Amino acid sequence: MTDFTIDVKDEGEITIVTLTGSIDSETFNTLQKRMQKIFDEQKFKIVIDLGAITYVSSAGWGTFTGNLKKARVGFGDIKLACMNENIKNVYDIVELNDLIKAYATVEEAVNAYKS
Repeated sequence: MTDFTIDVKDEGEITIVTLTGSIDSETFNTLQKRMQKIFDEQKFKIVIDLGAITYVSSAGWGTFTGNLKKARVGFGDIKLACMNENIKNVYDIVELNDLIKAYATVEEAVNAYKS
């Protein structure tokens, strides 16, 4: 089992989800359950900090994109932040930029909600 952690904090009406480790077939279910809890708490403006993530599997990408509708129905969104070069390359290759926006820093992603 990989070391995978999820830290959630609220910054006003924006929820910042900081992930550590790998999002793969062993861990994506944990992430999905935590995302559902966030939605159950009526939090829909989400920034996912990927700065400490080393790998995202197709199941991990599916967790992000699969939750977009839930966020948007609640008049929010999901924004990704701090991807390392390898993860950003996959993000670009699978052309997720039209679906889910990515930012260089958490601060930029948070500010995107304010503009």
